[in-house]
Amino acid sequence: MSFLQRIFGPPDIQAHPPMPQINTALTQAAVDAIMNGKFPSIPVQRLVLKTGERCLYCDYAVKITEKLRVIGYRSRGHGCYVRLFRGVGLHTGDGARAAVRDNVQEYVKGKLYITNKRVIFSADKGSFHKSITGLVSFAEDNGNLVLQFGNMSCKLYLQTLHCAVRVLEYIL
Repeated sequence: MSFLQRIFGPPDIQAHPPMPQINTALTQAAVDAIMNGKFPSIPVQRLVLKTGERCLYCDYAVKITEKLRVIGYRSRGHGCYVRLFRGVGLHTGDGARAAVRDNVQEYVKGKLYITNKRVIFSADKGSFHKSITGLVSFAEDNGNLVLQFGNMSCKLYLQTLHCAVRVLEYIL
């Protein structure tokens, strides 16, 4: 690796995408009610609730998935050129190109609904809905909510993480 490559790095390796910014959909009155132990039913549109089901939490979320991806390529080469006479030369050499792999975080913006019977994440891709009885565990990890459903784990970034945790503690 040459001196300039060590300083500037390879030009064809991509940086990680930034986390998208989201705002909260909960009003301050709803946040205060949840934090005081009162869990009002939140009126939601575009969500079909089953009979006896109440929506206790609804807010924008970002689903974070980590995947091993090719983020760029690193090339190296060496060779020699000898000029025999004007217009004629001999070139010999070798080169190689290797894929650079790294764990890349993908972000999907959506909406998280927590009802008394289900946990629903609605987005363009990566949506899911699982029964509350299928929830094995939930935890906070570096400001994210991690939900474990049997064989599926999901990491979500929320602006009102403390409210979501409080609702899940109330339901379970």
